[in-house]
Amino acid sequence: MISFPVDLVLLVALVMTTACVVVVYRKLKALEAHQAHYERILKESSAALITAHQAIAALNTDGRELLFSLGGKIEQAHAAIAEIDSRNAAARRTRLVRDGEIERSADVAALPQRA
Repeated sequence: MISFPVDLVLLVALVMTTACVVVVYRKLKALEAHQAHYERILKESSAALITAHQAIAALNTDGRELLFSLGGKIEQAHAAIAEIDSRNAAARRTRLVRDGEIERSADVAALPQRA
């Protein structure tokens, strides 16, 4: 008869242990599902970061090429400006010489003629 109360206590302990194991099992399954979700999100984030890194590298390369190209164009523009300035100065000198000759020939025509 003494074994009946002991058996009853052991049965209650077994039922409680089983209930706790079921709860822990459900929590582990939920944790496993969350872990798979987190793993998928981390893989997607990693892929996005790799893509962003590649885009930044391409942008950096394109920017460097654009900078060199613009530098060349600026040098060409400076050369063209210098050429235009030199041509303008030459034209101005030619105009001044021509205007000076016209004025001199008008002065000569205005001189009294010797008969």
